[in-house]
Amino acid sequence: MLFPVTGKAWSLDAGPDGSLFVSTMDNPAELLRFPAAGGVPDQLVTIAGNLLMSPVQFSDGGMLIPNQVLGRRRLLVSAPDGQLRPFLDLGEQATPPAAVVGENLVAFLSGGVGQPPLITLATVPEGRIVRRLESTRGITPQSLVASPDGRTLYYVNGGSLFAIGVEGGAPRNLRAANGVAVDSRSPSPSLIVQVNEQDGVKLYRVPLEGGSQLPILFTSPLRLAPIPISGTAVGPDGRIAVTVTSPDSWFRGVALLDPATAALERLPVLFSGDVQYPAWSRDGNLLAVGVSTRSSLWRFQAQTPDPKSPGAR
Repeated sequence: MLFPVTGKAWSLDAGPDGSLFVSTMDNPAELLRFPAAGGVPDQLVTIAGNLLMSPVQFSDGGMLIPNQVLGRRRLLVSAPDGQLRPFLDLGEQATPPAAVVGENLVAFLSGGVGQPPLITLATVPEGRIVRRLESTRGITPQSLVASPDGRTLYYVNGGSLFAIGVEGGAPRNLRAANGVAVDSRSPSPSLIVQVNEQDGVKLYRVPLEGGSQLPILFTSPLRLAPIPISGTAVGPDGRIAVTVTSPDSWFRGVALLDPATAALERLPVLFSGDVQYPAWSRDGNLLAVGVSTRSSLWRFQAQTPDPKSPGAR
């Protein structure tokens, strides 16, 4: 016997009268945009709930959107006018994470169906694949960013930070990490490295030209959430957009960490659900992924056939 429901079955139970109760739950995801002061977010586009990633914005304002079509993972482009189009040829399967590289390239994970994925580079906006980094085949990175000069990719895989040249070569294992962002501000660009330690999530500044790491300290009752920091989490003024948890809220939220003052302040974003993967957009607003929770309760009861109906016996 089939019981049609409109969401994923979460739990079920039977009543004393023979009824069947089914609880369903879904977690739709949306790309959000809101001011750096918080407020009511603009809900830009729906995202596949099983392919969440840090927001990626092109120089023309378009967004890279992960989705799943007919069981195959795709990357779509959301144009500034809201229109969606495939980024790659339909025969190419592509997945997060992704990162803009220089002015006209984007790096992402791709691979044929049934084959191990690898980091791939394609042109923007055409979506023409120009290079596949074979030495990365089989990795499952959690973060991916590019150096400000577009010559090096940094990715986090299995708890370690790796570097690889855009032209290829062997990846270099740099250090322990669970997330990475780039602070491209002059005169000393650096990486912001996230490490999920036993006593909490920590951030470190690592100079690109070499040198000792510096811990990024903050004072707040908020805690950094153990999900990867976005590649473009560092704003023009140096403030870092992070995902946080709070003892007074069930949902994750967005906060701005100011390394200069050690202040960590949560933004009042009016959204009923988790707001995570915050990143600075090119116009000074913030982008993030909002994940809401929608549940419903169904009751199914056996029907007694009407003895007067033609099919009754």
